[in-house]
Amino acid sequence: MSCLPVLPRMLQPDRLKQLNEHLVDTTGCFAFLKTDQVLFSLTPQQWQDAYTVFGVGLYAVYHDYGCRFLYSILLSDDFCPDTLPKPSKHRLHVYTLNQDIRTNLAHGLLYPFQRTKLQRKLLGYYLQNHPQAPGIWPDYVNQLNEQDWMQIAQRLIKDSDDLYDFLWSWGDEWAKTPEDLPELQEQFVTYRDYFANSFDDRVCRPLLRNYGIGQSDIFQYTRSNGQTAPIDRWRQQLIEAYRNGKRHPEELCHELEQYIGRELEQSGQSSIDIAAEFGF
Repeated sequence: MSCLPVLPRMLQPDRLKQLNEHLVDTTGCFAFLKTDQVLFSLTPQQWQDAYTVFGVGLYAVYHDYGCRFLYSILLSDDFCPDTLPKPSKHRLHVYTLNQDIRTNLAHGLLYPFQRTKLQRKLLGYYLQNHPQAPGIWPDYVNQLNEQDWMQIAQRLIKDSDDLYDFLWSWGDEWAKTPEDLPELQEQFVTYRDYFANSFDDRVCRPLLRNYGIGQSDIFQYTRSNGQTAPIDRWRQQLIEAYRNGKRHPEELCHELEQYIGRELEQSGQSSIDIAAEFGF
């Protein structure tokens, strides 16, 4: 083999953090709630392995770290600077990765049509003009050779790196009109409630469990009723914290942890009680 796969920049050490900090520094907005390096247990030696490893890793970045900030806000046409092309191809890349690729890589799907959907995606999106029809799972993927998988993985890497470049340019272009940044930041926290809804059960549950709240009790805190539920109050507090200058996602995560701690203390379960019961 002439070359080995190279990690997409989103997965390279510190590159995701650099991108997110660039966005905060230039615009006050961010694409990812967290930027911790995604753990890899191997360096791919084959292109098919690279496709699998990178597909799962990028899902962690786009879905778990990106929440709704990435796909629903920054990649919305409504937020695209006039000087940049509309980000439709980047939305397609993220959607394909999150909905089709990762599902087929990380789940034991029960029905052949779910797998055949991936085969069609490989044929039409990554291997254009490939002569073989998808057929019934797993006939199509089993007949792909290393050259095919190299083309597939290289397209995945390129699409991810193009998204990285777009987001970097997104920050640069908005920074050219600093008078527009206050409005941009207000839209960032109010646009269709995507900012608030990114702080969902998935984000809050680990903090609640860390305070000793059992699984059966978590939903009393994270089930939204649109106004008075604990999670609704936390979301509104996070919006206000952002408006008051806490623009880094790390600051907002720290704020959320404090809100949850105060909520439990006010409900009669103090941090001292929690520590005594659970040994913290």
